[in-house]
Amino acid sequence: MIKKKSIIYVRVSTEEQTKGYSLDAQEDEDREFSLRLGYEPIKIFREEGRSAKDLKRPVLKQMLQWGRENKEKFDAVIFWKWERISRGTEQDYAELSTFFQECNVHPLSV
Repeated sequence: MIKKKSIIYVRVSTEEQTKGYSLDAQEDEDREFSLRLGYEPIKIFREEGRSAKDLKRPVLKQMLQWGRENKEKFDAVIFWKWERISRGTEQDYAELSTFFQECNVHPLSV
């Protein structure tokens, strides 16, 4: 049986780091969630000190580029909450939807 693969995206703003939403805490929950659903996490993208007001974040851009270049290597993107990916506009959500469709992957929120 071929095991499904996932990538994980974690993000905190500077303010959130003091409120228990640390990168490590998110990553631990995301890993456990991924494994519970039968996905093997193969890559972690960690974004620190960035707002989710738009998609113009360095690590998110890296993840999107890596995903497009490696779409045959993973089946899902795991993240703690949707707001970790974006709190932006409808256009941002449309762009993310296009990414998920292009890569044929599932966005999965803990």
